[in-house]
Amino acid sequence: MDTLVAVLGGGRLLSEECTLMLDAVWPTAMRVDARFAGEGIVLAASRTVRTSLTIGMPMVHGVGATRTVRRFDWPTLGDDAPRRAVANDRHERPAVNDPMSMTWDSESRTLVVVRDAMGESAVWYASDAGRLAVATHPAALRTVAWVSNAPDPLAVSTRAARLPLAADETCWRDIRRLPPGHLLVARDGGITISRWFDLRADGSLGSTSDAEWLRRVRTALERAVARRIPVAGTLGAQLSGGLDSTAVSLLASRALVADRRTLYTFSHVPPIRWHPPQPGDETPFVRAALDMMPGAIAYLATGERGAVTTGRDDPSLAHDAEVRDAARAAQVTTMLSGWGGDEGISYNGDGYLTEALLRGRLFWVLRWCRRFGGGTHLGMLATLYHKVIEPQRGTALRGTRLGAMDAVALTTLLGGLPKDMAQELRQRAAASRQLRSAISARRNQYRLLHSAHLGVRTDDDASWSVPAGFVFRYPLLDPELLGVVLAAPSALCLRSGRTRGVLRGAMEGTFPPAIAERHGKFVPYPGRPVFVTER
Repeated sequence: MDTLVAVLGGGRLLSEECTLMLDAVWPTAMRVDARFAGEGIVLAASRTVRTSLTIGMPMVHGVGATRTVRRFDWPTLGDDAPRRAVANDRHERPAVNDPMSMTWDSESRTLVVVRDAMGESAVWYASDAGRLAVATHPAALRTVAWVSNAPDPLAVSTRAARLPLAADETCWRDIRRLPPGHLLVARDGGITISRWFDLRADGSLGSTSDAEWLRRVRTALERAVARRIPVAGTLGAQLSGGLDSTAVSLLASRALVADRRTLYTFSHVPPIRWHPPQPGDETPFVRAALDMMPGAIAYLATGERGAVTTGRDDPSLAHDAEVRDAARAAQVTTMLSGWGGDEGISYNGDGYLTEALLRGRLFWVLRWCRRFGGGTHLGMLATLYHKVIEPQRGTALRGTRLGAMDAVALTTLLGGLPKDMAQELRQRAAASRQLRSAISARRNQYRLLHSAHLGVRTDDDASWSVPAGFVFRYPLLDPELLGVVLAAPSALCLRSGRTRGVLRGAMEGTFPPAIAERHGKFVPYPGRPVFVTER
């Protein structure tokens, strides 16, 4: 585990408390690299040393009265000199791909914690009566004497209803998360949290042809993947057989082949595979992707070993545990994920058809719907309803909206909750259903990219992967890549009677045909088989 911990408060006990916080979590693997103490302030950094590999080694910089601990666990394309400064409440804007950092200024008695733009480095904190503890793993905070391990009833109920938590919410009452793109300033016994990064389209890119836009997207995607390949250590990648994970895995594999390195892929497949494959079995798509990566070493997780390890039947926990153990055995230090693709580079264009219809492009919309619907009048009418009419009613049961099983689970759950909590969950469910209801593809995309569910998922990944010795990285959440994607015309999302046209076009000639033309996706390790289809 790699952990950065800052404790702010008064008294000599803090130094001992910080040491306990570090040593209580996997003590045989922890080693303190640096500790700065003064006037009741402790700023410490620790790292895990596993044989000759170092995970997430912090870099400590000092200028005058300012000390900065900067998490450094992926290379950057460009200058990686420290870019943090604290002076008169003015905080220098970090580079968008910088990892998280903590800075203590003894003259102004100010501690600043900066989380990276899209939340690839997790940050949790707890505060009480002028005291503050910050860590990159919640287990460290749970060892602090004044931090309660009591659960947060609303957050637990939100999880049970399969709804996303709020931006700063955790399942513990006293532990909060610092949202992506935000910074925390602690001074004079109080803390303030503000946003430092706003996701926006790259304004430097002018109007050009569709082919040129797709070339720009491909270049940005390759840079995003390359930026997250560690200089040393073993690289892994989640490979589900979908568009997003396949794109990331293929580009990573190509980059590693040039350096004579090996990519390890980890896929979820059912324990019994039918012939022919049934809906929900991603094995044929995984195999098609692996055929394009001859040097990769594949691990197919069925969840059976993970169920034995955890002693629980929850499919998601069993699969995660199996992947965790396999990644640890392969000595993976960095795991690439395709998370964030649905909201960014492979966005399906919800809202654009309605926008085009209101602009008088009726025949274009009908032609697209007919082609998408298989070339029949019935298919055209079904597509028109599901892609144009239903989203505006806010009742579509797909994607980020509540599925049928989730709706039943929520109704059952609400019956046993206090009235105020039940009302809050209803409001959260309504907000989730409205994420793609705007009459504009771009506005819906911004809503999704700024939704709390992205950061919550990356934090969840960190909570179980970091103790296993590796960190997740998300190339499709790269801010520079998203800037190019958001600047491209929305019409690119709906090319040739297909959705997700930006990624399909950018990876044209690279995807295997089976994946390039697929129109649906199996939801990984559900409670029961669920196949989400665009048709």
